[in-house]
Amino acid sequence: MIDINKKVLTSRYDYDLDKNIIAKYPMDSRDNSKLLYVDRSNGKLVDYIFSDIVDLLDSSYMVVVNNSKVMKSRVPARRLTGGKTEIFITDIINDNEAYVLLKGKFKIGDKVQISASALQSGDLLSDDFAVVKSSLGEGRHQLKFSKEVSSIMESYGKMPLPPYIDRDVDISDDNRYQTVYSKRLGSSAAPTAGLHFTTSLIDLLKDKGVVIEEITLNVGLGTFRDIKTEYIDDHVIHTESYSISSECAERVNAHRKAGGKILAVGTTVVRTLESSCNINGELVAGDKDSDIFIKEGYRFKIVDAMITNFHLPKSTLLSLVSAFGGYDNIMNAYKYAMNNGYRFFSYGDAMLIYSSDL
Repeated sequence: MIDINKKVLTSRYDYDLDKNIIAKYPMDSRDNSKLLYVDRSNGKLVDYIFSDIVDLLDSSYMVVVNNSKVMKSRVPARRLTGGKTEIFITDIINDNEAYVLLKGKFKIGDKVQISASALQSGDLLSDDFAVVKSSLGEGRHQLKFSKEVSSIMESYGKMPLPPYIDRDVDISDDNRYQTVYSKRLGSSAAPTAGLHFTTSLIDLLKDKGVVIEEITLNVGLGTFRDIKTEYIDDHVIHTESYSISSECAERVNAHRKAGGKILAVGTTVVRTLESSCNINGELVAGDKDSDIFIKEGYRFKIVDAMITNFHLPKSTLLSLVSAFGGYDNIMNAYKYAMNNGYRFFSYGDAMLIYSSDL
């Protein structure tokens, strides 16, 4: 147990990562991934397959998922001088405008031509283009596109696989880097804990009386940003927008009032629920931004259990999971996983963290 009154070194959340355990491709079947059960009350570890989740949960659980849909945000482009670049769409402002990351130096009024194919020499250019409307620093710009942003992404965009996957985007990623329940376009990365669910698995859970509830949090690029400060408390965490409907909030609150338990699918759901929970432990509906930084010592107000993948060293996500599952339990689980063939990160295996005391 750490002393929450003292500054905590970021190195506490570091571990030796063997790059060979990073999953570069998903399993053939989503629910055939491994699932490591971690008992947060005593540290017990048990190996399962993800499809076993049907046997591990009962009708006392409400499973909350993030229905945000990943944008095909990597759009190949060229300068008018012919030099290739890439537009990375991070936030859609309105039908024709978006905030983007743009490789290279650009000024207001510059025109960027959309490329019709991958960035190879001799590419044909499409009739579509974007104009720099404002520059926000650090490669971030506001662009106005010649047609709807969603149409540009659908016609030319590629899925934004995280850099540690280290391969070209495959056509199969269009499907596999989305959850089966994704609906609301807006994320720059997948809420990866949900990638293990299939529609048939969800139907089996519902048949058992497990309630599935949806919220939306648009995952930003900050989710991949490691903590570079010496002390974790000095890190400024990223902000992400979320949405909870009044109907969802009412059902969650009623479920908890009746003695039910809340299982959050992924750190994005944990972040959303804990951000929107009032001092009475009630979920509050609304469209807001979350900048919550969950660290050891945090007292969880609404989440009883969580499903999560294995996370990067020195990341805010590992900090969150350690706060929920207990630092020693989680670090022991990571060691166990690395020694027992578990696959890490976005396309990797999962953990189910809950307490046998529940």
